[in-house]
Amino acid sequence: MKKPPDRVAALVAAALGSLSGHAAGAGVHSALEEIVVTAPMHKGEAETVHPVNVVAGEALRRKLAATLGETLKQEVGVSYASFGPGVGHPVIRGQGAPRVLVLQNSLPVADAANTSADHANATEAVLAERIEVLRGPATLLYGSGAIGGVVNVIDNRVPARVPAASDGALEYRRASNAGARVLAGRLDTGARELALHLDGFRRDSAETRIPGHAHTDGGGGDGRIANTDAEAEGATAGLSWVFDRGFLGAAVNRLESDYGIPAGAHAHEDHDEEEHDDEAPDGDDPAGDHGGHGSDGVRVDLEQTRYELRGELAEPLPGTELLRAHFAWSDYGHDEIEDGVVGTRFGSRARDGRIEAVHRLGERLHGAAGVQFGQREFEARGDEAFVPDVDSRSWGVFVVEDLHLGDVVWEFGLRFNRDQHDPVAGRTRAFGTRSASVSALWTPAVGHTLKFGLTGAGRAPTLEELFANGVHVATASYETGNAALDEERSLNLDLGWHFHDEWLDAGVELFHNRYADFIYQRNTGLLFDPDHGTTAAACTADDADACLPVRQWSAGDARFHGIEAEALYRVSEAWRFGLAGDYVRGRLDDGEDVPRVPAPRLAATLGWVDSGVDLGLRLTRVFRQAHTGEGEPPVDAHLLLAAHAQYAFLAGDNECTVFLRGENLLDRDVRNAASLLRDLAPEAGRSVELGMRIAF
Repeated sequence: MKKPPDRVAALVAAALGSLSGHAAGAGVHSALEEIVVTAPMHKGEAETVHPVNVVAGEALRRKLAATLGETLKQEVGVSYASFGPGVGHPVIRGQGAPRVLVLQNSLPVADAANTSADHANATEAVLAERIEVLRGPATLLYGSGAIGGVVNVIDNRVPARVPAASDGALEYRRASNAGARVLAGRLDTGARELALHLDGFRRDSAETRIPGHAHTDGGGGDGRIANTDAEAEGATAGLSWVFDRGFLGAAVNRLESDYGIPAGAHAHEDHDEEEHDDEAPDGDDPAGDHGGHGSDGVRVDLEQTRYELRGELAEPLPGTELLRAHFAWSDYGHDEIEDGVVGTRFGSRARDGRIEAVHRLGERLHGAAGVQFGQREFEARGDEAFVPDVDSRSWGVFVVEDLHLGDVVWEFGLRFNRDQHDPVAGRTRAFGTRSASVSALWTPAVGHTLKFGLTGAGRAPTLEELFANGVHVATASYETGNAALDEERSLNLDLGWHFHDEWLDAGVELFHNRYADFIYQRNTGLLFDPDHGTTAAACTADDADACLPVRQWSAGDARFHGIEAEALYRVSEAWRFGLAGDYVRGRLDDGEDVPRVPAPRLAATLGWVDSGVDLGLRLTRVFRQAHTGEGEPPVDAHLLLAAHAQYAFLAGDNECTVFLRGENLLDRDVRNAASLLRDLAPEAGRSVELGMRIAF
């Protein structure tokens, strides 16, 4: 996969890509006006009953990180599960994969992220125009995999309009931690009825620097996490025919990524940590080549090619305002390489489609109805192929309707979904899941909004939960599936209050989720003996440390509840002060805590925006997480300080922005309660990033 950095940089520069941000100072007002694509009727963020985060423009540029989850970690109700710096899965209200569905332009990404905690999402925030996060069940719109929430990464790869003039941007950023570098670019142009979109990026970094030892017991080297250097690159080309009533276009995207798994994360990894303590102390490898590997440990070499076809047609039939169709073909694969040898290869070929019609039935009733379908061929080959080859198919139909009665907007929704898994060995399992919701948005007074939502949703078990059978090194266990699992059911209640006026934006969300047949991994108390390939209550291997606990996918009842709150007060035209916090608790039916639930957080922000200058501070207190699950030690509290400064100015006809960003400026030892590797790999230490963006 490796390519000389200068060749890739030239390719990206030629493609003229980066994400052009909005004008400096875009803040809460623009966020409230964002159109939410996850709502099929083109609603604004403040108009939908469902709790939504929209991250776009300068806010997205400031939060960009190497992984999707880390990019979103500051959003209320959203955290991430890391597996070293190369992996960061989004976690919404304590729910992660497979209950959180990651989408690319409203269709599944079709990677292998759900299969294992060390598999990265095959989507890039650096190429996004905006990211929408739907907190709470979104099964009505996207199927059973969205029972916990949705992350929708939206870009302009299939352009919907012909720009009046060519529009593009180029961005470069460099961070002190690990010498991380990012070059990205974008170009949108067109002529007459044709619109063209090009974008590309290149990212690389050396081993991540930390304030102390990687392991909580004092081991794992000093000052860095071994074998965490990474590189990634991607490019996209899209072309559309735009006409009076809509458009029809296609795009192709190529993504390649190579990242290391932290030393000690894989149980059988034979890693020499002493060798890395002698490396250059500045975060780069001795040769200064960021693409060089800092160790011979386990690495993941990922690649995906994705084709998309998309179109819209206005008023195709009487009463129908808009007809939308979107199809995607994805070819994904990654190799897990140990000491230069491919040990396991995971592959996934997927075809997904979605057709929906937005309609209006009178002045008070309007909505959307649609159909969604998908097919996936999954395969695994090699030492860690703990899941068999499986062909999966799904389809669903849905309808969502809004009824306007005075100052109350009622929303009703129904969906039926069919999911089928056909393993190469074993019996086929098929599930019919149903989801329904009723919600209301009431405006009792100017500026005040009350929200109520009740959703009953179903989730079909994943192929991993049904058919796993083998050593899963990423979780340091022997995993067994349960082919007898039934669908997971949930009943979800949301209550919210929001206030907005010239000087204050504030909101509180309360939620309570009850799960029946909640699917989780249960420790059986047995041990797997790798020397003899047997399972027993006691280990008989020559090396007892090599034995692995046997964990089985099981089902039981569970409850989640929590609160999310945020407020932004505009002290003056320039000064702004904000507070935000969130808390979630999950418990199983036996009274045990759900493992790896994010810790409670409280954040304070202070910002000043005037004349192209944007300054900001963010202080976050992450509280001690004592509810870590059976046999897991508590996770200590920590304090995070972040800051940003940027200046936007005109250079001729071009808008230029110079920016400076600091993360973990107190250089604290940060252990992520949602991370499987929190005892082996903390989050990154202090990092200062400098960059420049030119929009033309």
